[in-house]
Amino acid sequence: MALVAAVVFGASILFFRGLGEPFIGPTWTVVKERLRLTIVERGGLESAENSDIYCRVKSGSKGATATTIRWVIDDGSRVEKNDVVMLLDDSGLKEQLEAQVNTLNKAEADWLQAVHQYTIQESTNKSKVETALTELSLKQLDLKKYVGQRIALKLMNTVKTRDELQLYLTKQVDKDLEADEAELEKGLKTDASGQQQNTVSEFLQARSDNRGKVNDARSTREQAQDRAAWSQRMFKKGYTSRSQADADQLRLDSSENNFRKAQLELQVLEKYTLEKTVTELWSKFKEAERSLEREEIEAKSKEAQARIDRNNKQVLFRQVEDKKLEIEDEIRKCTILSPQKGLVVYHMTEQSSRGFGSQQSIIAQGEPVREGQKMMRIPNLNKMLVNTRVHEAMVARIRGEVTRPTYFTDAFRAGLVIGTHSLEMLTRFEAMDNLKDKFKDRDYRIVFPGQVARIRVDAAPGKIFEGHVKSVAAVASMAEFFSSDVKVYTTMVSIDTEVENLKPGMSAEVSILADESSEPVLVIPIQSVVGSISMGSKRKCFVLDSDGHPKEREIVVGMSNDKVVEVRTGLEEGEKVVLSPRPLLGDKSDMKVAVPPGSKRGADFEEGAGGAGGKKKGMKGKDGGFPGGPGGQIPGGQIPGGFNPGGNGPPAGFNPAQGGGIPDPGDAKKWQGMKKGQPPE
Repeated sequence: MALVAAVVFGASILFFRGLGEPFIGPTWTVVKERLRLTIVERGGLESAENSDIYCRVKSGSKGATATTIRWVIDDGSRVEKNDVVMLLDDSGLKEQLEAQVNTLNKAEADWLQAVHQYTIQESTNKSKVETALTELSLKQLDLKKYVGQRIALKLMNTVKTRDELQLYLTKQVDKDLEADEAELEKGLKTDASGQQQNTVSEFLQARSDNRGKVNDARSTREQAQDRAAWSQRMFKKGYTSRSQADADQLRLDSSENNFRKAQLELQVLEKYTLEKTVTELWSKFKEAERSLEREEIEAKSKEAQARIDRNNKQVLFRQVEDKKLEIEDEIRKCTILSPQKGLVVYHMTEQSSRGFGSQQSIIAQGEPVREGQKMMRIPNLNKMLVNTRVHEAMVARIRGEVTRPTYFTDAFRAGLVIGTHSLEMLTRFEAMDNLKDKFKDRDYRIVFPGQVARIRVDAAPGKIFEGHVKSVAAVASMAEFFSSDVKVYTTMVSIDTEVENLKPGMSAEVSILADESSEPVLVIPIQSVVGSISMGSKRKCFVLDSDGHPKEREIVVGMSNDKVVEVRTGLEEGEKVVLSPRPLLGDKSDMKVAVPPGSKRGADFEEGAGGAGGKKKGMKGKDGGFPGGPGGQIPGGQIPGGFNPGGNGPPAGFNPAQGGGIPDPGDAKKWQGMKKGQPPE
């Protein structure tokens, strides 16, 4: 190629030195074709479905080491689902489990003892309350027995204090007793209402007995009086002796004493014995009431204490049991299984890769791991995407996949709850958790599929994969240290075709179809265009006349990509233009020649630039370029959307605000009218 270029260059120089022969250098026949604007970036392969593996073993304190790696599978190994990929040291956890089992047994024994103690306390409380109730019933019966049921009920229900009792005994009890006695004297038979029974009492019986004694004593005294009087009369008449008369007089005195004694007993009964006995019985009744109340309160208190103690022992047992289950779960976590089929990729933090930072996370046998530390990733090798970064000048033209939620999973979960029992619902939920991965694609629908892309992987030369833009970051990525002023946006490009033997981390090149002309337009190679920044959208090229001599002609250019540029005016289809006009320019000319990129970039789309003297897939050149598309400067001197001779400066007529390499009012209006970040209508 270098020899051919030297021959062409020498022939061109000889021609312009006066040989007068037609131009024999490479030319391009002006043709019409659809012009596609592509954005080409490099990136790395990633899996679209990654299962990250973290250390779930809990550490004793924040930031402390949880355990160490006992065994780990080799990096890059292929695994199936549920294959063992890592074993963590669980010896310390097993010692904790043994100690926890002993603690659990003791806690269970204490809990069972508390359960039995609560049952015993319930029985004891019931016995004490029943005893107090029996005592209260007996005191009620004693009070009813002594003063009658009607008076006893009045004393028990209405009399609350000792003063009220004293007032009742001095003012009201006699009337109530007289009423009860009157009913007894009437001899009423017992009826359904139980009136006769309400008036029966020991006091009335005792008073009746005392009154009978008084009457008997009165009768005896009267008889003794009559006998003594008769004896005195008979003694005076001489019919009886003095001793007989004196004896009758002594009997009279004795009957007098008995009568007075009976009267005094009746008075004591009515005035003192009644009040004393009623006060004593009422006090005992009230004390029985208070005793019952105390027993009930004490029973509730002791029952509550026993219940709380039982519940506390149960909670303690559950806590110890949960701790045991937690330790067992921690032991199970020490055996790490692969969540899916794929390739094992060790996780390496940026600090570890650069060799600085306070915490170095190295995945190797014997190395310590922390709780929550990301250790490895299992990517799904059947679904891959490219992680690339797009310059801020280009990102406005890229549109990723747009989806809308369908809430399929939520609706399905809600349907599981309707008309189900608790156990059945739990079973269904567990089944739903196992099948959720199969339904996740139904949780959204695709509104816009994303722009078409082609991917070329360095590890698979000559093979181009179909894809589309999956997502575009809304904010710029973290700037690199050496290019902090350059803003780039992370863009994910999904590979739609079937992939084989591709692994994460492989380098790839992505060509994104950002725009396409609505109809075929005249195009020429970008290296055929010459001009300067002062010319605006106008440029010049060299066209062969009928004699084959190159003639300079002014043209107006439009859109362009990294191969060809649209010619709006100045050329006709079928005309031939000089492919490399550099030798035709004088040394003093201020016009520059746009040269194609030094190598073929990106995966070409089917319709490339072509024509006489050129190749279908574009031309090769060196440094710089004239790629069309959104304006902006890409690191390394490649400026998409502009004329960049040598890759060292902005293009002639380069205007980032208009979004094109060569200013074009029509293109500017079209792109400015499109909503940023939204799919085209």
